[in-house]
Amino acid sequence: VQEAAIMYKMLIICSLCSLPLRAELYDIIALQLDIERDYKITTTQYTFLFLAFYVSSIMTGMFVGFIADSCGRRPVLMILYLINVIGFTLNLVSAYKLSYAWLLAGRLIAGLVVESIVPILDEIVSDYAGKRQAYALSIRFSFGQFGMVVTVLLVPALYNIRGSMIPPCWFMLGLVLFGLVMAIILVAIDSRGKNKKDLATCQDVLKIPSFLVFITISTTMSPCSYTYLTL
Repeated sequence: VQEAAIMYKMLIICSLCSLPLRAELYDIIALQLDIERDYKITTTQYTFLFLAFYVSSIMTGMFVGFIADSCGRRPVLMILYLINVIGFTLNLVSAYKLSYAWLLAGRLIAGLVVESIVPILDEIVSDYAGKRQAYALSIRFSFGQFGMVVTVLLVPALYNIRGSMIPPCWFMLGLVLFGLVMAIILVAIDSRGKNKKDLATCQDVLKIPSFLVFITISTTMSPCSYTYLTL
């Protein structure tokens, strides 16, 4: 019973960490015509935003997993999320400057890490899922898809309110920072669940009321709220 409770709690946290990941792939799809018009770029230049994302993911995907296995997944996971925040900060800067170069740089940096985060989250889920690995991994994947659907629906609406990329970029940065907060919590309590002592320690941390309070405050104070300040 204890192991099952820990599995579901860890699964929830990993799933929340996944919310921004699929969204980051589809946020610019919903605004293709708007991006081309506002940034004064051609369709070919627009496609480079995708190429930058995926080419950079190919470059890092081949060795990030090796580093995580050698140095530990927790520090690697934190570095990846921090780099992701930098990438979407550059996207926000590009919205204020209407600079294609800044937007391209932001996509390049985000692409370096997004696809590398997913296998690490899957490894964590698998460690705590026991015999329910397929079920747990499918739940984590579904959360990522949910983040994508919400983004595709909200990003155009935010753009139309002001006719600017600024509100959508604030929203995306807030979503990415929320993922970072969830990753900090995940790293703090991830004991790999290899023995009963570790499981007990993990369970004690998850029982602390301040844990839930921290999640609530972090979500409320997320820069997603700045979306409304820029309207």
